[in-house]
Amino acid sequence: MNIVLGIAFVAAGLAAFWQAYEVLFDRDYLWSEEADRLQTQGEQPRRTPAWDREQKYQSLWWITGGASSLVFGVLCFVILR
Repeated sequence: MNIVLGIAFVAAGLAAFWQAYEVLFDRDYLWSEEADRLQTQGEQPRRTPAWDREQKYQSLWWITGGASSLVFGVLCFVILR
């Protein structure tokens, strides 16, 4: 059971790192999705430095969550075996 739990947390950690990568390095694509969403709501999309900063901070949360999930997953493998 602990091995399955460890695998789940390692997978969650890797997924969080992938999400952080997308937020950090693919902001133009994220902005195009956000702009499309705003246009369908009838708003005028405008990319601001605040939006970029918010995306950077969000990626830091993804990195933090990914690191903690990886550590917990490895602990499940090593200690709880």
